[in-house]
Amino acid sequence: MPAINANQGDEVKWVSSDGKLNEYSTSRAWMDMKFNREKVNWSKLVWFSQNIPRHAFILWVAANKKLTTQDRLESWLVSNDKLYAFCNQVKDSHTHLFIECQYAKDVWDHFRNKADLDDVIDIMYNGGIMWTDLFNMLANKKCSKSIWSIIRRLVVAAIIYHIWQERNDRLFKAGQRNVNTLCKHIEEVVRLRLMGLKILKSHLSVVAAGIWKFKVMDVNQKQNVSSNQ
Repeated sequence: MPAINANQGDEVKWVSSDGKLNEYSTSRAWMDMKFNREKVNWSKLVWFSQNIPRHAFILWVAANKKLTTQDRLESWLVSNDKLYAFCNQVKDSHTHLFIECQYAKDVWDHFRNKADLDDVIDIMYNGGIMWTDLFNMLANKKCSKSIWSIIRRLVVAAIIYHIWQERNDRLFKAGQRNVNTLCKHIEEVVRLRLMGLKILKSHLSVVAAGIWKFKVMDVNQKQNVSSNQ
């Protein structure tokens, strides 16, 4: 039994990961309990303040190759007699779904000039790369607050999300959209997100606004908005 001293107040202590007894704090407890991993090079491609959360989540799952593609199901010995939803010839995989399939290639190609993806798409069309290679190429492109960096990351996440969604709709809901319809939907989703951002007027943002049909703000407009909030 611990000794109880009625004249002394209770204290909460925390034994940290290094074995030392310290004053308790939630931040110290969190740092001790969280699982630390090496920082990945693609974190800013997936997680950034302007992202669309549901797109970012699917992109994160795909980055770790954890989407339940048919090749993964077979590795778990799960019986699955369905073939790939787009070509109906093979079982799908991350590489086939997002790179090798002509449907996916056509979607990527649609955004070649709309999202500054020419170099990546050229490599994709040359063939012989895996999903991990493509993802690393996308991650290694500069991630910054510039408008084209934001657009590129929004488009990449939207493409992965909507190809995955289209694949599932075809397999389980008998739905089907052609490339043009899907691309127009992706464009609208990205455009709506851009319209919700406060983008300052510059040469690059004006060019982007002409392509994506969103408005930019000059410095005076931003100051007026800030003063009214």
